[in-house]
Amino acid sequence: MYRNKLIGLVNLSESDYYIKQLTYNRPIASIPFLGRYRIIDFALSNLMNAGVDTVGIFLNDKYRSLMDHIKSGAEWDLDRKNGGIFYFSPYSNAETMTQLR
Repeated sequence: MYRNKLIGLVNLSESDYYIKQLTYNRPIASIPFLGRYRIIDFALSNLMNAGVDTVGIFLNDKYRSLMDHIKSGAEWDLDRKNGGIFYFSPYSNAETMTQLR
């Protein structure tokens, strides 16, 4: 079976100047939509429907509610050994990564 060698990247560094009341404790991507969904759901669903099975998310500050919503990515079939979902924290850099080794 042919496997796509694609990775989807979602960058969450956006300006929340006009909606500061909604994004006081959360990023724009985790704002509720119709009570059940979040804004990030549309991007993840589109990536999965396009056949992308590896997704990286560049997180910004205040990302706790987003991590609680996405979890392991099982809703989008992103909980797998090969590929899946990867989080890139704004607090990790080369210095902290060498200290973890």
